[in-house]
Amino acid sequence: MRRTLHDIATLAARLGVGGIFIGRGWSKLQAGLDDVGGEFTTLDVPVPALWSAVVALIELVGGALLIAGFAVPIAGIVLFFETFALFLLIDGRGGGLTLLTGGNIELIVALGAAAMLLATAGAGRASLDYLIVIRRRDNDAAAEMEAAGAISDFRYGVRGPASDLDDEDEFSDLREPEPVPEPVPVEPEPAPTQPKSARNKPAPPAEQPGDPTDQDTVPHRRPPVPDVLVAGESKPATRRKPKPKSS
Repeated sequence: MRRTLHDIATLAARLGVGGIFIGRGWSKLQAGLDDVGGEFTTLDVPVPALWSAVVALIELVGGALLIAGFAVPIAGIVLFFETFALFLLIDGRGGGLTLLTGGNIELIVALGAAAMLLATAGAGRASLDYLIVIRRRDNDAAAEMEAAGAISDFRYGVRGPASDLDDEDEFSDLREPEPVPEPVPVEPEPAPTQPKSARNKPAPPAEQPGDPTDQDTVPHRRPPVPDVLVAGESKPATRRKPKPKSS
């Protein structure tokens, strides 16, 4: 709220003071530079024609700059020195110098003080100075602060969010190369151990082809021959078992 009131007061002062300076310069042009140079001649100023043109130009251009709010510090200082020089020249001899004083010497004092006040206080936010020069200055200051913060973060090892990846790429050349880890030797796995009972037990002999152990040890019985008569053949005689001899 306070800054808003300051901007409104500054704008009103610029419009009022700048308008008065433009009116004074325009009146000098309407009256003619010869008449203004005549008043400078009365004050024993050397080269009065040059000074009349310079004063009219300063008041016109300076007043326009104050109203627009552009280069207000420079315009205010120039207008202050112009009014101060006129005050020193006219002091005590203000009678009849209506083109230079505007009819009252106190008006020159008030205009000079207002011009210096605007030069020191600035033009406010409702001006071209704020829209062009001061905004650019704020952007430059913000960029410098961001760069300083990135450098401090890099120096102390504090990295920000994912947006700091650009800073990491920027300062990657300044970092020392990371050491390459040495390969860890891999030890061979030990062979599985057998129990002592298995160690002392002799291994079974290897089986060879044709080994009789592979065959069945039980003798095969021949099937009985059936008594079948074939045409043209006689029946074979049956064998009888011999009777054991009695002793």
